[in-house]
Amino acid sequence: MKILGLCLFINLFGASALEAKDLELSIIHMNDTHSHFDESKLKMNLSDYNVKLPVGGYERLYQRVQEKKKVLEKQGKNVLVFHGGDAFQGTIYFTQNKGKMNAEAWKLMGLDAMALGNHEFDIGSEKLAEFLSTVDFPVLAANLDVSKNKSLKSKIKPYIIKVIDGKKLAVIGLTPENLKQLSLIDKNIVVKKEIESTRKTIKTLKNMGVNHIVVLDHIGYQNDLRLAENVDGIDVIVGGHSHTLLGDFKAQGLKYSGKYPSIVKRKSGEKTCIVQAWQYSRTLGEIHIKFDKNGELLSCKGNPELLLGKDLKVKSKKGWSKPNKKASQKIDSYILNDEKLSFVSKNKIAAQFMRPYRKSKRDLVMRSLVTSIETIRTNVVKISRN
Repeated sequence: MKILGLCLFINLFGASALEAKDLELSIIHMNDTHSHFDESKLKMNLSDYNVKLPVGGYERLYQRVQEKKKVLEKQGKNVLVFHGGDAFQGTIYFTQNKGKMNAEAWKLMGLDAMALGNHEFDIGSEKLAEFLSTVDFPVLAANLDVSKNKSLKSKIKPYIIKVIDGKKLAVIGLTPENLKQLSLIDKNIVVKKEIESTRKTIKTLKNMGVNHIVVLDHIGYQNDLRLAENVDGIDVIVGGHSHTLLGDFKAQGLKYSGKYPSIVKRKSGEKTCIVQAWQYSRTLGEIHIKFDKNGELLSCKGNPELLLGKDLKVKSKKGWSKPNKKASQKIDSYILNDEKLSFVSKNKIAAQFMRPYRKSKRDLVMRSLVTSIETIRTNVVKISRN
């Protein structure tokens, strides 16, 4: 009876009904955060108003990642969270803490993988190795050979393979092929060409039966386009390095460089979906991907999202001031109806993480200020005596 029932099922619905469903995946991503854990200020056009408001920061980034993950996972979606590299440098936080704060912050964030950026090498191989040993996610670069470097050996992976809904999906990492010109890396580290390394890695993965390929890189938007045009088998590129804002932000008065996602179609008919999420923790990207049973890209849709704070000011002839009720309502409505913009609250867990680091930063600034005042006072005394 079971066999008869199975035959009847096939006859009624076709053999395809027994095949596995198409793979669907959502990727949340950021890049080039450069230790910008505090919010920054941004001037932009919202509705009929020229506005200055807080944007980004670790607390908002953390809040939005957790919100998105919760919603998507509740919908039964497969979710991965990526960082496109260059977490290091940028602010006093890095000057004080080197890689320690970044390691703790991104570990708390819950990253699934990170591309190795050029600035990750700025504090030397030993300090980078400490960062890599602290985090609980893989840091990737397929075009980097660190096998002869004692500190980094076996700590940087070329790719990872994840099994999602019974299907293998590979995430290949890339770092800039001109890394030696961008950072002071050790002589025993070999940097290979981006295109050649990717082709070779994809061939290896295909031989392993992996047909779903994501590249997580730190090589820049224009090089992402070049990579997609010249390498078969790449479904998605999640990038970094060029600090590129993608998406139509013309109405907001922000400079952007292309569509989100950008789609490259090769002569073979294959398509590659390319995304990037600007810089400094201001923007979070969210892309939804659908593959067919053979690993071919069927669709790629999503948006970048500016993470905004509500403490905004509006420009008038008299200068900057808080908006009146009418202006506030228009701005709120404008943001609510634009999927690229969101008011995001600061997460309490992230704020607690930031507290000791902020105190340490304030103490350093105060000590520097006192030292500067003392230096000026000493010089004034010397001048007055002459």
